[in-house]
This record gives sequence, structure tokens and C-alpha cells, in this order.
Amino acid sequence: MTGSAPEADGCFRRFHSTGDSQFRLACLPPVGSSASFYSTLSESLSPSIEVLSVQYPGRQDRGAEKCAEAISELADEIGPQLSKWTDVPLALLGHGMGAIVAFELARQLELSASAPVVLFVSGSVAPHKHRQSHVHLLDDNGIVDELRELSGGDLVDAVDRDLISANMDAIRGDYKSIGTYSYGPGPTLSCPIVALAGDSDTTVTLSDVRAWNELSTGEFEFQIFPGGSYVISDSEREFADAVFDRLVLRAAP
Repeated sequence: MTGSAPEADGCFRRFHSTGDSQFRLACLPPVGSSASFYSTLSESLSPSIEVLSVQYPGRQDRGAEKCAEAISELADEIGPQLSKWTDVPLALLGHGMGAIVAFELARQLELSASAPVVLFVSGSVAPHKHRQSHVHLLDDNGIVDELRELSGGDLVDAVDRDLISANMDAIRGDYKSIGTYSYGPGPTLSCPIVALAGDSDTTVTLSDVRAWNELSTGEFEFQIFPGGSYVISDSEREFADAVFDRLVLRAAP
């Protein structure tokens, strides 16, 4: 299928479904975002890579569901649903908060002897370097200010404030999930990790991104693109090319 209306399957949304993709890429959204965050990336990678974009509870077509308030809640819901997609080599990609969710999912897959072929992490500090925060305790205006800082103003200025207010429970839940996350003991990953960052991102340091290298015995790559905390959008074409190159042209793993 093609077009803007995604095909729903459990927590996954497929904007461009194909039957002969070489790889599947499960994508985890950042704070305040929904499955549609990855619709453009899906278009860029199709048909060689089928993107499974995760819809967290509490937004869009899952708006009636209770929002998650912990990374573990998200991973525990998504993880069991990933098993049905492993008939094709499966990679994971997460941006911001989504990178931490993707990491915890990679740990689950590692324990089930079906490690992802690649873990892509974008715009995120490594989990063991993560520092807790209390953004979720701010009032609504304070959270909007945090979103503006995170996106350099672009995201908040481009989105109707009424829409942000309507989704405040989900946004606050995301901030609680990532703000209260604590890295704990678990399996060391064996899959390659590809860390992606923007050269003008003020929300994470390059050393904290490089620290992803410490979490897997597999190959590590670190790529820097022009852009800020939303480098996935700031360098849209280059970002998609990097994912395509690592999976398809270089035939992961």
C-alpha cells in the first residue's frame, strides 16, 4: 500500500507495505511524536526496506488508550509483537526517546536469540549516560517550552498549539517515561550499532553519543550530519541514504 493512511497491525503502522522487502526496520518515535514521524523515511526506503513505525498508546488512532509512563511499559508491549516480523532480517531505529526504547527492545531480542541485524540510534545519549529529569512535572506551558528548546522552535512553531494541548497527556507521559528511565543490568548486545547525530545538536554531547560504542560487542559506526536535535528531518535525504547504505548496499549483518 502507499499513501498517507497507514496500515495498522498491532502497535505497528505501515505507510508503504511491500511483500518482497530485503529488510524490515522497526522505528521508535521521539518525545511527543506518533507513527507518522517516520512516514517520509518509509517512503525514502521503500520498497527495499519495509518500515514498521510504532504507534505508542495515547495518540492518533490509539488516542483512547492510557499513555505509557515508563520506557519498560513501551518495550514490554512492543517486544512480543516484534517476533512475527523476524522472517525477514529486522533492524531497529529510534530517535531521541525512541533510541532508548529501541535499545531495550534490542536487549529483549538478544535474550530470545534473534538480535536485530543493526541498531540505529539518532539524537540520543547512550542509555548508561542518561540523566533523569523532571520535565513531566512542569505545567503545560513549561512542557511546550521544553518542546521548543528540543526542536529549536521549529516543531512548536509549525504545529497548532491547540493540537499540542490536545495531546498534552501523551507528551507528558513521554517526558515521564524518558525522565524517569534508569539504565539497569542486562545482556550486552551483539548487533552492530550505528549512532547518528546532528553537528549543531545542543541537547546531547558527541561524547555521550559515542558512548553507545560501549553497549555492544558488534561493530560501531558514528555519523554526523548537518542539523540539530531533529537531524532526521534536518538532513532527511542524507539520513535515509545512511540507513539504506548500511542495510542494503552493505548487506547487513
